[in-house]
Amino acid sequence: MAETLLGTKMDSADSKALSPAVLEEVETEKLNKVFLISVQEGDPLPLIKEELKYFIQSRRLADGKEELNVYFHPPQKPQLEEEDKTKLKKRREQNRNAAQRFRNKRKTKKESKEQELDFLNSRNNELRSQVEDLEREVHIYRQYMCRGFSQDGIHIDNVLPK
Repeated sequence: MAETLLGTKMDSADSKALSPAVLEEVETEKLNKVFLISVQEGDPLPLIKEELKYFIQSRRLADGKEELNVYFHPPQKPQLEEEDKTKLKKRREQNRNAAQRFRNKRKTKKESKEQELDFLNSRNNELRSQVEDLEREVHIYRQYMCRGFSQDGIHIDNVLPK
């Protein structure tokens, strides 16, 4: 059995019996369908593949050769033995456990960093308020000293650093 590009099955004798005009019409119809699919998906690859198939088939038929049939079957997974299945199951379980440990470790690390950040932010706020208090004290003492020195005739700018 040979499968044409249209997807219908026919004997190789039937495909030889079809005239080139009928084959071309069938191929054109198939190309139109693939073109619509390509436009809908936004992927030109199916159209390019179909055009290439059409070109190769028409060349073969023009040279008097029979139609080329190519079938692509998805690769089959090899059947695993019981020992391999248990090894695979064990490996998957180990991987699952390792991934969970990693996620827990990452979560713990993140939480500790957040706690450290909170502590440092509160410490920073405390130190800022302390700085403000000390700056207020310095300002008060400077005003006090300015009053005392200005009464004695000594200028504060010559005594205190800025």
